[in-house]
Amino acid sequence: MLRHPVLLAVLVGAAAIAGCSSSTGPTGVETLDDYWIQGYYCYYPPEQRELGWQSCAIFVRSGGADGDAVSGLSVTCNDQALSFQQVGYYADIGDIEPGDDVTFRVSDSTGSATLTLEVPGAPTDLALQEGSWDFSNPSGTHTLTWGNPAVVADSVLVSVIGLGAHPTIVFAHTEQLEGAATQVTLSNGDMDGFSSVDDISCAVTQGVRGAFPGHSGGSEMWARAGVIGDWTR
Repeated sequence: MLRHPVLLAVLVGAAAIAGCSSSTGPTGVETLDDYWIQGYYCYYPPEQRELGWQSCAIFVRSGGADGDAVSGLSVTCNDQALSFQQVGYYADIGDIEPGDDVTFRVSDSTGSATLTLEVPGAPTDLALQEGSWDFSNPSGTHTLTWGNPAVVADSVLVSVIGLGAHPTIVFAHTEQLEGAATQVTLSNGDMDGFSSVDDISCAVTQGVRGAFPGHSGGSEMWARAGVIGDWTR
């Protein structure tokens, strides 16, 4: 199972989140506008959900992206509660499919912030054109291809996760592309540590971006739909 805070943060491109594990509860002085909020919902086909890619994650920081994680809030996705774990709020949300609405809500004693986005269509037919992951050559490359839905979203996020012999050894690489992209070439030079991994898991997702209306603390939320590929080296 690929459940790991680093992996979850990678899916929204939040490298800073993965490096911070402290937390603080609401103090009564701060309001929701003082919180930096980032997160996503992502739909994967039912047969791929067992792979452990959590479908919803929301990260809340005090004062900005580098602030402490804020626990003790009420955080929901389509009215389903997310639980706080180390660095953020997580949950596996059921069948919110492409074309459906997903509503994010973050609340404390001072009020609520709410945002609704439509889940976009998902890419299909993810394939590794070179047939294997070979990291022995520092200048080597790997080309992933996929098919897009009829209507492309704001952007495509490619997330590559490498797992070593122990589940806590995780290496991650992400690239964000324009919505119409149908392939990406990854360079070994950008994927430090991957030479030691045993398994590779890739997610390619179309994403629609939104921000909580009237929220001044900085927020970026995504509705995504994706396809996952897995390879054993």
